[in-house]
Amino acid sequence: MGFGEVVFMFILFVIFPAVLFNGIAAMRKARQGAVGGGEMRASELRAMILRAVEEATGPLSARITDLEERLGDEPVHALRERIGGDAIASAFDVDEAAETPADRRRARS
Repeated sequence: MGFGEVVFMFILFVIFPAVLFNGIAAMRKARQGAVGGGEMRASELRAMILRAVEEATGPLSARITDLEERLGDEPVHALRERIGGDAIASAFDVDEAAETPADRRRARS
């Protein structure tokens, strides 16, 4: 077998199939990118949601940690007694004379 025949066999059995398979893979990748380019895995979506939640709640978590450190080991019921109901109502802007949903339903009837 001569040198030309060896080169021809190498091209026929190695290079040609490699080019053919790479072309098929490139076509499939291009078609998949055109059809479903916006697809993402469930794990990627979970990770993205987790990062967004951590970014959104980060300042709140830091504030809660700060307040917990300032409270120390004092029991919650002792804090309630010390603060008082009026202070809590004003902090949450509670209006005791406000209508309840039942009052609104009676007014509609």
